[in-house]
Amino acid sequence: MTLALADAGPFSDGLAPVCCDQERIRYINARGAWAFDLTLSRSADKASFIDGAALVELEPRSFAYIDRSGKVIARMRDSN
Repeated sequence: MTLALADAGPFSDGLAPVCCDQERIRYINARGAWAFDLTLSRSADKASFIDGAALVELEPRSFAYIDRSGKVIARMRDSN
């Protein structure tokens, strides 16, 4: 896949979100390689890693914190 600069968000903690299609995103590392296999909901594209964790949307209305390896470290509870 060829990525355009506009497809990538800013790097934080060495990772940047990249649009991989209309609905989903993945993260790349500083070398441009996929950081991990986890694919996330498109609305998470501005999720920044801070101190090794990022709040992301796994699926619509399903949020979690992931670490820099893509491992879910905490799920958010739905308040509804």
